[in-house]
Amino acid sequence: MIFNRLSRIIIAFAFAFLCCATFAGTPSELYVKSLLPDILLRRINTNGSGVPIVVFNPLSWTRTDAVEVESPFEGECPYVQITDGAGKVYPARALGDRLYFTARNLPALGYKVFWAVRSSKPIPTSIKCTTDYVENQFFRVNIDKKNAAITSIVDKVNKRQLMPKGSKGAILQMLNGDKVKEVSADSASDMIDGGPARGLLILENSYGDVPFAQELILHDGVPRVDIRLTTEWPEGISDTLKVLFPIIMKQEISTLGGVERIEDGIGVPSFKWLDISDAKYGVCLACDAAYNCSISNGCISAALLKQAKSNSEGGTYEVNYSLFTHIGDVSSGDVFERAMEVAQPLVARLQGKHKGELPATGSLFTFPDGGVVASLTGSDIIGRSPMLCFYETNGKATAIEGAMSITGFHLLEAKQNGRPIEGAKSITEKANVGLAASGTAAYLLVWEK
Repeated sequence: MIFNRLSRIIIAFAFAFLCCATFAGTPSELYVKSLLPDILLRRINTNGSGVPIVVFNPLSWTRTDAVEVESPFEGECPYVQITDGAGKVYPARALGDRLYFTARNLPALGYKVFWAVRSSKPIPTSIKCTTDYVENQFFRVNIDKKNAAITSIVDKVNKRQLMPKGSKGAILQMLNGDKVKEVSADSASDMIDGGPARGLLILENSYGDVPFAQELILHDGVPRVDIRLTTEWPEGISDTLKVLFPIIMKQEISTLGGVERIEDGIGVPSFKWLDISDAKYGVCLACDAAYNCSISNGCISAALLKQAKSNSEGGTYEVNYSLFTHIGDVSSGDVFERAMEVAQPLVARLQGKHKGELPATGSLFTFPDGGVVASLTGSDIIGRSPMLCFYETNGKATAIEGAMSITGFHLLEAKQNGRPIEGAKSITEKANVGLAASGTAAYLLVWEK
């Protein structure tokens, strides 16, 4: 197995904050506000037909991904449509007090306004969902309802079956020393959301008194199979929880990426990914909070939970992991970028209608493509500014000149722990960023009142 040194270096810093928020689930209100502060939102022109929703992409490439936000509609609302500034219409789903949709073509390190309105009829969608399967334009996933397991994952675009015939995926195992037990007691499954924005099947199992619920989700327009696992992890348990997927690959070249985090000498869950590929095709398992990822006997797996200081008291925990495929090897398949998207979701806030000097779509910071990526990482801590982090990805020392696309904030060069470097000057127009080979640089992004 090859451990991808470059991926390990450039990801580790990027997710320093996110990995501190292990099992946090959807971004907290403070986290969202640190990336979409009121001072910015008030400047964006949100006038349009419907309820404005501002969505922000914290990564430095154009992106289409799923969004979850507080629903602006009271009572039952079977049909909702989302419209962007170009007048394109997409499906949304109001379920309970949440609204779900896919935000398309978000600019790099930027925002985009969408408008939500009730619709009198369904909006066309790729989602098909029953109690036996769920599919979008990219994947079809079949399940075994009796065992609450995945039996088939079909890559519809590349016409490939990912799992061997007769195998089971999304299988949970409890490991205790040399003892391995499959979690399969009290299995059940059900359809929770049949579209149009997403299809969601829930797979439920238990291990003694420990319940496990895995939400299998396909989003309209998102080329990824997402699974959200929740459990009541008991105090004092000494087992390790793993999830496994049997994968068909004729030639296996495995590449690991992620971040190792240690607290008081003890390893804690953090962002990890494992890719299996040849020169033409690959499959990646990415997890926002895992102890490790591995491959053995044709199965890719992730260790999600175990008894450690970070969760010794027990409680409700949530882990999100995803499978996606790619053409080409790890580099040409943009595996690093797509894995980052699993751990750093889009963030959104409802807004009122108001005029502003900023357009409905824009970026905060721009720089030339090639060899460098960036991530804006928010904070859950009141008073702490988000960090804009840069990563060299080609293994060569490089320098870029980035520019603020709007006014109203400045950058301060910072250390990896988020503290500003002593004597750092405010950067208000252009930032000259020098990066060593596989190096990183960080800046605090400070909004001016």
